[in-house]
Amino acid sequence: MKSIKFLALGAAAALSFSSAAFAQHEGHGQMTAEQHKQMMAGDGAASEKVTHATGVVKAVDAAKGTITIAHDPIAAKKWPAMTMTFKLNKGGLGKVRAGQRVKFCFEGEGSYTVTKMTRI
Repeated sequence: MKSIKFLALGAAAALSFSSAAFAQHEGHGQMTAEQHKQMMAGDGAASEKVTHATGVVKAVDAAKGTITIAHDPIAAKKWPAMTMTFKLNKGGLGKVRAGQRVKFCFEGEGSYTVTKMTRI
């Protein structure tokens, strides 16, 4: 009888841990640079001064000076493909519009700024 209680207790614990893990992952595809910094804190990921990447522009907010890009995986940062909002340096917008595929360079830790961008 004890073994049935332990089996039921173990199954309940496993189920609660798996739902907590799912809840933590939910919404991971769209995050701000600050949220990404918090996620990556303590992982030991080496950071370069300038990081190169490619992706698709999802939104441009000239008033806020930001651009949202669905970027491909970035090996230098050990980041998977995801959608992030970056700050733009002055003059960084050019003629870039939502839906365009771009190559871009960015700098920073926690708060990332696109320093160069070209359409591809």
